Amino acid sequence: MNLNEKFLCSDGIIRETKPVFLKYLRYNKKFQMWSNDEYEKFQDVTDLCIFIANAFFNKIGEQDPYVIEFQSKNLHIFDCGLTSESNLTKEKFSESLDKLHNEYGVPRETINGSLYLSDARFLIFQIKNCYFEVLSLVSEFYYSLNTESFCDSDGEIKSSFTINTGYQSNKLHSISNMFFIRIFSLFDYIHKVAFEVTNPVKHFKSYKRMNSSGVTNSRKIYLKSGINGTLFEESETKIYLRTIRDQIIHDGFLDEYCQVYKKWSHGKLMEKFILLPDTENGQFHKCKSRHLFYGRDNKTNIIILDIMKEITGRLIKSLKAIIIDLDPIFDVFLDKKNIQFKCVVEDEKFYYQIEQKLFIPKKLLPAKFLM
Repeated sequence: MNLNEKFLCSDGIIRETKPVFLKYLRYNKKFQMWSNDEYEKFQDVTDLCIFIANAFFNKIGEQDPYVIEFQSKNLHIFDCGLTSESNLTKEKFSESLDKLHNEYGVPRETINGSLYLSDARFLIFQIKNCYFEVLSLVSEFYYSLNTESFCDSDGEIKSSFTINTGYQSNKLHSISNMFFIRIFSLFDYIHKVAFEVTNPVKHFKSYKRMNSSGVTNSRKIYLKSGINGTLFEESETKIYLRTIRDQIIHDGFLDEYCQVYKKWSHGKLMEKFILLPDTENGQFHKCKSRHLFYGRDNKTNIIILDIMKEITGRLIKSLKAIIIDLDPIFDVFLDKKNIQFKCVVEDEKFYYQIEQKLFIPKKLLPAKFLM
């Protein structure tokens, strides 16, 4: 059977038939990686980010309706400093802005507003990009766990457990570490976006830093629809992810060596796993300078999929809460199960459209500049 037709399982043992009591990933031709149900929600995250950008642009456009059209027609300038697709240096960038004002008579307020919209779009879409990066790391983690041999012995396996600390184990731990770092980055990005859309720049007499600059996941966010069940809530999972992330970044590895354990029974491989330290209420168990205790058999390969499910649900709820804060009328649409957010083309222009069986489709801003 082709590998892409098999099941990557949470116990590290690849199977040809669907497991009954184990979580698993299947190869997804659409994403060209291994996935589960959470991957299908990537499109929901993308659509909600586009929706937020449109609604926010609409809010800013009330101050200067021309700024949106002007920004969308000059992306080669306003995307400079945000993407590698722009090859302008800092000096050429400044010269281009001066030329728009001095030679073409574009008001400084319009130029500065356009710069702000590009900054806002870049920030909002970091959520989508980071979420996809996390999904990719999960795919790579389980692919490595299931397919790598981790240096099997050629002789008879006499022990119930074997340990590998070689290259393959270091690679798996590296993927795991990056997963914890990047999934926690979602908290920072969503806090920045929520703060920016609720505290936007109101005057564009000069080009300023975004108001959300310096905002982190510790900033308290207040939204009209509340924060229960969102990433803004100080949940145990948020505390746990912060604890793991801080250990990796500031204090070193989660273990003395990057170890992968293999469980055997009568010479047959039963399970592959890596361990995480004991925690309570999201915090490490501590004794003086020691805080990496491994008495509870917490397995990274089991925990990751549970974390992904919870964070995905909280992320989608957070994005919807931001949209409702931009305009409470959107609450009518967001709680409907048969709601559809999509981009449509009409008269060679992109539009963002909300469709729901009980309502007439409602068009928002042209979304050409977001595609």
